[in-house]
Amino acid sequence: ESPRADELMDRLLISGRRPRESHIDHLKHCVANLRRLLESGSRVTCVALDSIAAACGDYAGEAAVRAPLISQIAQDLKQLAAVHSFPVLVANHVVSVIEPEADHTHRVYGVRPALGLAWSSLPNTHVLMLRDGVGVRRLHVTASAHLPIGSVVYEVRTDGVFGASE
Repeated sequence: ESPRADELMDRLLISGRRPRESHIDHLKHCVANLRRLLESGSRVTCVALDSIAAACGDYAGEAAVRAPLISQIAQDLKQLAAVHSFPVLVANHVVSVIEPEADHTHRVYGVRPALGLAWSSLPNTHVLMLRDGVGVRRLHVTASAHLPIGSVVYEVRTDGVFGASE
């Protein structure tokens, strides 16, 4: 029997930013709260963070300031995850790589992480999530030390998530 919605909500910890608190300070506060929960014996099965790019938006254009902050947060999350055996899923939005063409048009050549190289070397596995159509999604492992490079296609419907054909 699957858990009821209220039972699932009892298992979630959702944190909202306080007024006048910077995004990065809120993220540090969340990591500190996670550490306290774990030290008190609480069991954590997964941590999801959406989005690291939004948290670092206060430092847009200031890579020298932003890079050490996100590196420290990544290090703290990796350490907690390793000690307490849970995965950390961090959403990092991507931006299109657009290059000008000779005929004065532009062409999209791919995507890069919104936080650039400062973040791209920190995760253990890179997964790109794409929308192929209405309800159809593709997860593509683009880099991993322990997973094969490849894709899986799935469909999100009102009755659940199901594998889909390509």
